[in-house]
Amino acid sequence: MIMKRIVTFLGALVLTACAPSAVFAQLSPDQPSQQPAHWNYSINNNGISTAYYPGIVSAGQGPTPVPISGCANIEAYGGNVASADNTAAVNNWLASTSGKSSCIQFGAGTYRFTSASPISVSLVAAQTLNIQGSAGTVLEFTNAGGFNFVWSSPSSSVNLFNLTLTTDKNGTGKALSFDGSAAAVANNYVSNLVNVDCRGEDAVSANGTQNYWGYCFWDHDAGWINLYSPHFWGSQSNLGGTGFYMYGDNGTDHFPVLVNIFGGDIQNFNHGVEWGPWSQGSMITGTTIAFNNVGVITSGSGYNSVQLAITNSEFENYQNNYVDDVGIYDGLLSNNLFFNRSDVTGVLINAGARYNISGNDFTCSSLTNSYGVNVVANQNSANVLVGNIFNNCYYGYYFNNPDALGWVAGQNSFIGNTNDYYQGSPNSGQFEIGTSNTSFNSNGLNFSNASSYIFYSDVSVIGSNVNFRLHTDANNGYLLGNTANTGFNSYRPFTFNYTTGRVSLNSDGLSELYIGGSTYLPASTLAGLPACTSGTKGALRVVTDALSPTYNSAISGAGMQTILALCDGTSWKAH
Repeated sequence: MIMKRIVTFLGALVLTACAPSAVFAQLSPDQPSQQPAHWNYSINNNGISTAYYPGIVSAGQGPTPVPISGCANIEAYGGNVASADNTAAVNNWLASTSGKSSCIQFGAGTYRFTSASPISVSLVAAQTLNIQGSAGTVLEFTNAGGFNFVWSSPSSSVNLFNLTLTTDKNGTGKALSFDGSAAAVANNYVSNLVNVDCRGEDAVSANGTQNYWGYCFWDHDAGWINLYSPHFWGSQSNLGGTGFYMYGDNGTDHFPVLVNIFGGDIQNFNHGVEWGPWSQGSMITGTTIAFNNVGVITSGSGYNSVQLAITNSEFENYQNNYVDDVGIYDGLLSNNLFFNRSDVTGVLINAGARYNISGNDFTCSSLTNSYGVNVVANQNSANVLVGNIFNNCYYGYYFNNPDALGWVAGQNSFIGNTNDYYQGSPNSGQFEIGTSNTSFNSNGLNFSNASSYIFYSDVSVIGSNVNFRLHTDANNGYLLGNTANTGFNSYRPFTFNYTTGRVSLNSDGLSELYIGGSTYLPASTLAGLPACTSGTKGALRVVTDALSPTYNSAISGAGMQTILALCDGTSWKAH
């Protein structure tokens, strides 16, 4: 259905039509008034024309915003590259806007700002501000002031283009802070940051990066913000600060939604991306998040932390690549590359609630304490682990101490891991391995202290040391369907039917069962044996009251001898 919206500002009328976005933030049921409307529209206010796009788009949906022409140069307000401090020039421009939309242009070169306090920009209703640079524009904050944009109305927005913000300090200040806490602006007009970089002033010096911001991008309660090709760099020698941070307040109108990153890289921070409480509907796609202590982490608390999608991105960090400490509902991790160093986990779910982990490549540099996916805790919900590659990790998938949850795994490949799946100490969890999981040259399925889980359908293990291990302290494990241990290129399916209680090996003449200890068969009196029929032919039991048994003869009861009994399809015979 094609929808239309008429937007009128100061007598200017713009009419546009578009199909509604197919992807949007699902806000909590108690917030119906916050459901965002999805429009592509433009405003024409005092000669400033700015394009707006839905907050979440995929490749090919909507162009990247571009700078507008006709902006006044900062030199018209007293600024220039020779000035020791351009703060007054920016404030002069802001004062000249008188609450109207406006734009300012910086030329090539370095513009210095000396104040330790940020330049505060108060956005009023129906106001759009553009701050634009060109190739080689650097805004240098020698005392880590930065910009602070404050919303008072949801009809305000800001757009930044082609700027590099640097600092001479270490771990202080916010390069860009967006604050929407003063008004209900979760669904405000879309703001865009295009080719905005953040780094220390000495990032290109011979000594490498030493200076860094406390935060490159800091968002409190402001929503609908797109970051296109950001380059956020911390310190190579001191991994501190945070590249991208967003959080909201516990209230119906105060939370950031649809804050997205498209392309770019975030490197050399303590946390590359920190997704705080009361955050909703964010996408990170096509982005390199590397050389931080932690790549992406969720923090704080709040049931409204929902819908975080990370796709087509690359991770290589020093401690963990992705950590959920909050419990994300509707987390999507798809088509990413996770390179895990020694002692590093690709995806660590400490409190996750519902995940789709699909199509990722988890490659570990070492078998030493490296994990592809590690689920430490999880709540009641459905989770999917499909189509991933786990390569050279100590644990491909480690499932430990979940609380009553369900995971379905299928079409995964495991190559060179010490343990492919490891199940440790779940509590009433259900875990299903289905449809063509393939393992090469590693321990296969290894389960300890497990209870109430299910494994089924087409599990193939090739050339492994341990193909399926269920420890003696495990309970209620069920292996269903066609589970194959192909050994050395020989097909040897092994199945356990929980309905009949029967374990089956293929009758190809190659399947063998090795038991390192004693084997115990059910023991009973002759009268206690089940009927010997054609359906039970070949069954073995122990009879405890055989009377003068003769080998391969029918057994008589009421005696004193214990013997092995074989069903020949008609009667139980002594063996």
